[in-house]
Amino acid sequence: MNFKKQILPMALAFTMVMPMYAMADTKTEVKNEKTVVTSEKPTVTNETLSRENLMGTLWYQSSVEAKALYHQGYNVAKTVLDAKIKEKSDKTYAIALDIDETVLDNSPQQAYFAYAMKMYPEGWKEWVDEAKADPVAGAKEFLNYAKSKGVEVFYISDRKTDQLKATIKNLEDKGLPCADEKHVLLKSKDDKSKEARRQKVAKEYNLIMLFGDNIVDFEEFEGLTLEQRDEKLKGIADKFGEKYIIFPNPMYGSWESAVYNYDFKKSPQEKEDLRLNTLKVFDYQKNVEKDMKNK
Repeated sequence: MNFKKQILPMALAFTMVMPMYAMADTKTEVKNEKTVVTSEKPTVTNETLSRENLMGTLWYQSSVEAKALYHQGYNVAKTVLDAKIKEKSDKTYAIALDIDETVLDNSPQQAYFAYAMKMYPEGWKEWVDEAKADPVAGAKEFLNYAKSKGVEVFYISDRKTDQLKATIKNLEDKGLPCADEKHVLLKSKDDKSKEARRQKVAKEYNLIMLFGDNIVDFEEFEGLTLEQRDEKLKGIADKFGEKYIIFPNPMYGSWESAVYNYDFKKSPQEKEDLRLNTLKVFDYQKNVEKDMKNK
């Protein structure tokens, strides 16, 4: 299938209407450091929301800074691991990692959403079934190093259990260790979070480190408002770079869910307004108008 031949007409069609969308007026009023945005642009759709993911996906795929952050995280993890495994333990040492955007790079699927103006879950099952996601920078080297030191590697992912076979194949084909049913723990119908699976590993092993691109890969943050998330983070901040290793993901995550108050059934326009109203904005035009009045 020629991906570009199929998608390019849609992209070109979008660029024809993009100027109108981009240049439409937006009124802003700053109150108590909160920005209230009244949108006067054409009706927001799921397609335009998907296109807004373009820059985050482009940064993730093309920037050396993104890759450097992964190398930095796994380099820190190696130093911490070496120190921890010197300590005596009655249990075998283990680490647990999220899979998507922590071990495997799914950004081509995210690029499809932005390029074709589609939304999750369209194409996700097909992408997983392909089992061709590449490891993120530094992951393969670190995980094989950990395994060589006798550390058990567990993958705790919210992929669905019917994707287990394809997920194991992807990990195995890319040379990642412990790619089997014992070590790949996917989300069952009874799982509301990852906590039960983390506890399952910790019961049998000395679980010394957790890795992820989402705050819920480490502790329970589900349902918390943006302000509550900030407050809870203060209490666990010292764990990052020690027990917790977090990686960058500007494309999706529980941070976006929190912006929508965990209600993805909101209309595209409501989501757009929440995105804008969550921003801290320097109201340049208001300052210009104020300066003009003083002259």
